Amino acid sequence: MKPLFSILFVFFACQSPKDTTADFEKYINQMPEVKSPITFKSTGISNYPDLKGVDKQLLNTFKAPFNDAGILYGKVFTTADYHAIIYILPGDSEAPCIATYTKGGSKIDSLICFNKASSDVDFDCMETATITPDHKILLTDSTTSYKVDDGNRIENSGKLKVTANELVIFKNGTIKNLPKK
Repeated sequence: MKPLFSILFVFFACQSPKDTTADFEKYINQMPEVKSPITFKSTGISNYPDLKGVDKQLLNTFKAPFNDAGILYGKVFTTADYHAIIYILPGDSEAPCIATYTKGGSKIDSLICFNKASSDVDFDCMETATITPDHKILLTDSTTSYKVDDGNRIENSGKLKVTANELVIFKNGTIKNLPKK
């Protein structure tokens, strides 16, 4: 029994690790390409791409970097240094997420685009994310605050506040805020 165990041990120990670079390249080549500019709104995403051509095993291997909850949307940028992939996080307000990877499939950075989109009796918040061809990500948050009387919104009491944030995917694949002008 010992010789058989030794032979099996040597056989499995000498196996080369699985080539994830080739698998990641296959995964990237199978996924739909997303043309920019593209805009997502927190009011809903209705135009999901067709993922029939993406191998299910590869989808499971390269799950979204967001607690494995993201749904693949497609690749938005492929450069000499990185791939940028969009995933959608399901929920009350579907949130687009951008993740960047090395050519070998190692995650570089990621960004969840919507963080506040919701509504209650005293406020409404809508967010938008636009990804532009020059690798910029424009995030807009429009929040209307309302006065409340006896648990009811007072109509025509809304005050709108809009904030905008501009980020960029740098040449190395990191996602950072652009300095305010």
